[in-house]
Amino acid sequence: MAGIAVSAGTTNNIYNNLIGELTAPSEVIHHRCNTRHKVLLQTTTTSSINVINNTIRLSGAGGAAFSSSCIFHTASTTATTATLNLRIYIDQSCYSSTGIATALRRSVLLYLGNYGAASNKNLLYAGANSIMHDGTTAFTLSTYKTAVNPRDLASCTGEAAFDYSATSGPTQFLRV
Repeated sequence: MAGIAVSAGTTNNIYNNLIGELTAPSEVIHHRCNTRHKVLLQTTTTSSINVINNTIRLSGAGGAAFSSSCIFHTASTTATTATLNLRIYIDQSCYSSTGIATALRRSVLLYLGNYGAASNKNLLYAGANSIMHDGTTAFTLSTYKTAVNPRDLASCTGEAAFDYSATSGPTQFLRV
């Protein structure tokens, strides 16, 4: 399940979104897909994706090989760019023994050329899990900053207070 999916276009601007409480029927979660929820950025040839001032909070669990990522970014050697700026991405999902729960996931760490140089000032949090994963390696904030330098040098990690209940409702979903 994808809260937002970008797979075409030359310039895509995704801004001022609040995404959370993504759900799917249990048969979809357990039988048809391993990843329950995410924002999917698949950059195409000569595309630019700007993700600015967005907040995503994920929580939940799934079946075998369940994984979740606030952002999934497809790495590419083509002339594409995804810039992630001024965002809060929190993933508190319970993943399976073979799954991954992370704030940011890239298809591979290589090819950072398509991860925008202006990416910065982000809050990435996944509880005790890694804040970024490339399918092989789990990254803490410090190892992430080293890997993507000079990007995300002013980024941080930590929990933000979210309030979503029967009494607060979606209009008060985020309270920081």
